[in-house]
Amino acid sequence: MRFGLGREKMSQVKMGERFGVPRERIGRLVAKAIKNLQHESRSRRIKPLFYTYEEMRDEINKRDDRICELTSALREAKLENTDLRKRNKQLEARPIESLVCSDIQLSEVLDLEIEEVDLSYNAYICLKRHGLDTIRDIVLKYNSYGGLLKIRNFGKRSLQDVEAKLLELGVPLGHPDEYYL
Repeated sequence: MRFGLGREKMSQVKMGERFGVPRERIGRLVAKAIKNLQHESRSRRIKPLFYTYEEMRDEINKRDDRICELTSALREAKLENTDLRKRNKQLEARPIESLVCSDIQLSEVLDLEIEEVDLSYNAYICLKRHGLDTIRDIVLKYNSYGGLLKIRNFGKRSLQDVEAKLLELGVPLGHPDEYYL
């Protein structure tokens, strides 16, 4: 009422007469209200009342531009996701080929004893202690939940060493257990 927001503008004297309180009390209430409205969350609510048409139009245009940017970014992400899904299906459809020389079959590599593979001492001891004697045992344990890292004293370095040796031998990792059986 003091500033005429949504009503006619009134002086402190008129407001005091209307509510039956002294004008000093109206002054204190107006000061308190102004202090409260200066808070960010409250000022956001009344800010649109003070916009001019051009400022409102500019604000709306900025928001529309931002919405367009986000929409196009979302569209690009969906296309990329679709492309990745297609590529993944193509990779799944291909037969798995071992990197090992053609004269050595994957089944022969999987039957190798771990003594024949040049593993680090810690990796070798941990695997042997856990009862993993062949490459096939290692791969099957690798695919299980938690895998090799659940073995006591078998850390990330040992895991990296084993992964490197398996890739060097051409043993593909991450396939279902039936593939290695």
